[in-house]
Amino acid sequence: MTGPSLWTGAFWRAAVERAVKTGAQTLASLLVADGTGLLDSQWVPRLSVAGMAMLVSVLTSIGSDAATGHGPSLTTAEVLPHDAVPPVESVYSSDTKADAADYDAKHDRD
Repeated sequence: MTGPSLWTGAFWRAAVERAVKTGAQTLASLLVADGTGLLDSQWVPRLSVAGMAMLVSVLTSIGSDAATGHGPSLTTAEVLPHDAVPPVESVYSSDTKADAADYDAKHDRD
């Protein structure tokens, strides 16, 4: 893919997944570090910290995409595909395969 993927659904799905994981990990670490139970915990400050961690995660995903143009990762270990679902070979006829190849060529897909 050429250019930033910030405006694709694939980017936002990956960024939100990262943010949710970051928030959950932050909240879990705060609960464990304090040693309180679920009913004894002060939830508002902990959720506030987890929310801030989620925001920072989304911002770093945006920054990573701006730097690389390949999605929310700084490395090329995860390069996001186009939003279109690639064709499944066993489902399409030869005519449809040719149409899919034409589409891929027109839309700079591998």
